[in-house]
Amino acid sequence: MFQTEPILWLQSFSHPFLTFIMQVFTYAGYPTFFIIFILSFFYGVDHKKGWELFHLVLLGGFVTVLAKEFFSYPRPFYLTPSIKLWDPFLLKDFPLVKSYESIGFFSLIPENILNEFRNIPQAEFGFPSGHTSIGLCFWGYLWKSYKQNKAISTFCLIMIIFVPFSRLYLGVHFIGDILGGHLLGLFILMAFTKVSKWIFLFRPSFSPGPLSYLFLFPILGIFLLSSKSLFICCYLLGMNLVLLFLDNFDFLKKLQERKVIERLVVIFSVSVFFFAIRLILKKGLLLVGLENNIFALCFRHTLTAFLGTFVPLLFLKKHFKTY
Repeated sequence: MFQTEPILWLQSFSHPFLTFIMQVFTYAGYPTFFIIFILSFFYGVDHKKGWELFHLVLLGGFVTVLAKEFFSYPRPFYLTPSIKLWDPFLLKDFPLVKSYESIGFFSLIPENILNEFRNIPQAEFGFPSGHTSIGLCFWGYLWKSYKQNKAISTFCLIMIIFVPFSRLYLGVHFIGDILGGHLLGLFILMAFTKVSKWIFLFRPSFSPGPLSYLFLFPILGIFLLSSKSLFICCYLLGMNLVLLFLDNFDFLKKLQERKVIERLVVIFSVSVFFFAIRLILKKGLLLVGLENNIFALCFRHTLTAFLGTFVPLLFLKKHFKTY
């Protein structure tokens, strides 16, 4: 399951158009896609399900990153130059593990290879596949919510299958990474479904259980993640801070009852505002020379999620009060 041969076999059928299609599928597993999709869903379709999707994706990302760092398994392109890395969102400059040799299908990667790989600075860990685990959480939630709609449920199943497949074709993951991602994603989705019934409520009462989940958990989680991944818990914290200032999001029902074109205008404006806030804060840290400071990064990511969520909601709440 950690062999390079199946990936090389897949890549032997490569074609520029097929590679482009796989890159489109793989884009659906990156944070920018999830932000745009969930913002659109939250404002334009169903704010309650959208809020749960926010939490589910971020929780899925948190657990997956911890699992990656625990196992510290290499991605296939570190092991042999024959693997072509066609993911446009990953760095192309990476060293090769020199001592790699082909292993049996059910064999684990030998310890000497792992040790050589783990000495590579800022190595990209592979197992389990984040695209697979988070994608199963995301598309699995939508499939469960809309399984009576054949078009939506079929599309969700297609994404659950082809996003992980794209990771194999593009040379980013082993079969074992994909299987591990499916199992982890299924576990997270099932656990979230159970836990959300008693610990996660839409606009919960501020009792110890919900408070611990909404605020204490993401603060503690920040200390467990690397600087590259701490935005996950910071986004969770920033979004949850909105609940301290807004009693409910029921006013969004009025927006979701408007014409499609009106909802699209709001979604576009909110998305532009969110990414503008993110860019301004990022450039601000660069100007003051704090782009690598952990505390500054935490502040930046938390503020991005808070302002990017709170300001549009506050504007819409005041707007719909006039009607």
